[in-house]
Parts: sequence; structure tokens; C-alpha cells
Amino acid sequence: VYKRQRGACEVITVRIHFDPLGDFERYELPPRANLTKGGHRPFSPADHKKLHEILSDPYSQLKSIGWDEITVPQVAFARNPRVDAISGATALSKRDVVVVGAAYTCYTLWHWSHGEVVNAIHEMTISATDERDLVNYLESGEGKFAIFAADQLRQREIFDNKTVAEVRDVMRHGDERVVDSALRYLAAASAKTGVDHFLRCCQDKHLIASSVKRTRFLEALRDSTEHLPSGCLDQLGRWLATADTYYEVHLLLTLLEREETASHEALDGALLQLNNQNFRVVDKCYQFLKDKELSKTQLRKLQAFENRTP
Repeated sequence: VYKRQRGACEVITVRIHFDPLGDFERYELPPRANLTKGGHRPFSPADHKKLHEILSDPYSQLKSIGWDEITVPQVAFARNPRVDAISGATALSKRDVVVVGAAYTCYTLWHWSHGEVVNAIHEMTISATDERDLVNYLESGEGKFAIFAADQLRQREIFDNKTVAEVRDVMRHGDERVVDSALRYLAAASAKTGVDHFLRCCQDKHLIASSVKRTRFLEALRDSTEHLPSGCLDQLGRWLATADTYYEVHLLLTLLEREETASHEALDGALLQLNNQNFRVVDKCYQFLKDKELSKTQLRKLQAFENRTP
């Protein structure tokens, strides 16, 4: 990267450290070296802290800021090959995404930290990891490493019973961010082995207890083209009674409406939700119930709701 010297820019070495998945960890300067900003002022500890925060953000606005927004066109210092350009004033709307006075440095380091090297490191890690490494990543409890491991185990079609059990345990007890990758793995394992690892999840008490994990599972079911067996539908019907968000109710009813007949548990769950304080939940369940074949008891409950509805 570059540091200002006499109005121009001088090369200074910055070592960037990445984790095994290619994510930025930190940067390092040579002993007694420092970065500078406008007016030849050295970076303060606060400037370094802000730069670290900027480089740690893969979604920074620097991704979409053009080079012309960072520098003011200048005549190249052709006689000095170590000199490149002079940082210009950063647009006021962009000042919060850079260290003021060091826009060029922030821009350059961010693009080095989130450029092609990320994919290169990621691919190197894929090549270097074996099955044991992937299981260790799963067991680490760190979300992004467990996600990486579940995705790699699925792509490599490693579906032995022990590995399936490891992935299931991560889904049950681990970071909620891992659920999507774990479910994709279990669905692939089910298709490859003929053993129903995926749909058994609807009976897992750990998944049932987590609203976020239930929702992820329901989204995976919604996106699946597989026919849902009756046992799965019965379980989903029981979930309906305790669903605590409109979105979860919507997902459950969308799945249940795929079938010609609704289970007794689903109908009872929808009737219970008619007492929900959320009008959208109530309306969704009523629309689901009004054209269903109900038992005499269920029909009386629906009619009682209709009679008290203005």
C-alpha cells in the first residue's frame, strides 16, 4: 500500500492475515512503521481500529465505490516508479466508510482483503482438508466452519452413519446459522442412501424447541419437491398449535394445503390459532379451515368463531 511523503505516495509493506476460509483476520505493519493520512499525519490507535473494522466488513460500501470517487485525477509521477497517485477528498457521503484522509489506503486494502485471494484461499483449504478435518470443523462449534464442513461433506457424498449423526448433532445443538447447510446435507444423504434422515427432523425435540430452526426446516420442506409422508404431516399439524409467528403459520399451512386431506392435528391446531392476537394468523387459519371437512366438534368451534366475529 502507499504512505504519503512530500505530497506523493511511498510504498509501505502491509501484511494481511486470513483465516482458512479466506476471511480477513488482521493486518500487520513492519516494526516502527505506520500508515499516514492527509497532512502527513500518522495513523492514531483509533484510526487503526477503524481501519480494522472497515477491512472486517465484507459488505462495506467500498465494494461499490468507484476509483474516481476515491482519488482526484493527477498527473502521474512517471519519473518515480514507486509513486502512484495522490488521494483526493473523499465524497462526504462516503466519509463514514473510510479513515478520513486515508481513503486510498482504505480502498486498496479492502479490495486486497476481499478480492480474488479469498477464493484462492478457500479453494486451497478445500484441497487440503480430508474427512477428519471436516468432522473437526463440525465439532468446533464455530458457525462458518461448521457450514463449510457440512457443505463439503455433502458435495463429497460422505454419508456414513457416523458422519450423518455428527451433522444431525450440529443441527440440533449448534449455531442456528448451520441449520440450512445441515438440512441440505441430510436431504442429500436421504436421497443417496434411501434412509429418511431428513424428514425425521420433524420429530426432533431440539429442532422443535427452536423457532428459528423450525422455520428453516419448514422452508426446506417448502422448497422440496418430495411428497410428504403422513407421519410428517401429522407432526407438522401438531406444530401448528404452538407456532408463534405469522411466517411459521404461513409455511405450515402452505405445506399442509399440498395434500388432499388435512390431519386431525392440523385442523385442531388451526382452530386453536383462531384465538391468536395476530389478525393475519387468524385470517390465514380461517381461510384454511372454512373449506375443510371437519368433525362435529371442530365444526362447532369454527361456527362459534364465525358467530363472534363482527
